[in-house]
Amino acid sequence: MSLIASPIRFVSVVYTDLTDFIKYEISKFIDVIVSQYEKPLNMSLSKTECGYAFGAGDSLAAALAAQYLSSLRFLAIDPLSLVIYISRSCAGRKSALAISYKGKTREVVKSAERLRSFGWRVVAITSNPRSPLALAANDVVEVINTGEKLPIGMSSFVATITAIAKLVGAKVSTDILKSQLNNVLAREIEVRGLPSTRGINEVIAVGEGSGLVPAYFLCLKLHEVLCMPCRVYPLEEFLHAPIYSISRSTLTVVYPSERTNKASSLISILSKLGVPYVMVKHESTCYANIISGIIQGLKLLLKLVAEFNVKTPCYRDKKVLVNISTPLIYFT
Repeated sequence: MSLIASPIRFVSVVYTDLTDFIKYEISKFIDVIVSQYEKPLNMSLSKTECGYAFGAGDSLAAALAAQYLSSLRFLAIDPLSLVIYISRSCAGRKSALAISYKGKTREVVKSAERLRSFGWRVVAITSNPRSPLALAANDVVEVINTGEKLPIGMSSFVATITAIAKLVGAKVSTDILKSQLNNVLAREIEVRGLPSTRGINEVIAVGEGSGLVPAYFLCLKLHEVLCMPCRVYPLEEFLHAPIYSISRSTLTVVYPSERTNKASSLISILSKLGVPYVMVKHESTCYANIISGIIQGLKLLLKLVAEFNVKTPCYRDKKVLVNISTPLIYFT
């Protein structure tokens, strides 16, 4: 693995055009990954430590990444569920990964405080070592500042996942990864069964194993950028009823795992039904599969942004809703 002489400093670039912003964020991914992975950890986890990983929004997607990258040692859970249901009967020397890029998400901080009061070891994964979350935790893993200016998490999400991968000891080879991701960047996203994406009014993202991480992330970005309805399911769950609700105006995006067991069978079904779909290409390791899926999802997002001629994220037009909901989410 090649080393870099010093950490890369990511400069904030202000973009008024959404397409330019997304392209710029994707172009940073390889440098972000290398910079984050080379950043020393000031603490470690033993291979026997297990417990929960939790966050909200992008950070819940990161918690899902922790679940698969740790081989299910850390199970992803919604922080509000922890606040409501965790009890002293679970007390003991267990560990939890509390994830919030800015470290200000209310329920994540509350969950960290509650778990720590019950004797859990809480590791905060955040870019702000002086944030409320960092202060509530036993240990802190610092995520690099990736210089995002438009508030749609992309490179910050990749940095967070990379920090988690290093923390849990997941297999990452930056030299091999560079080659894999360059191939992904050069590859076009192909929508099958539809001449134009303009007829799409809903997306269903289906994830097999670690593919659930980029599937969930894609839905979050579609909600933020296009305000487009998007549902996300684990592949097995999708087959057990939601598949009956697909139509010609539904785009199903299938994210295989690195072991790609049932995903190819689902594609065969979608093809026979004549409904539009995207089959995301998979990679051979858990981490590479997640990062590759994120990139391919963002390339699909770019295609939809161009098709619908979107210049700014749609949530910016919902100022009343943003003002009402933000105090419920963050410490300000």
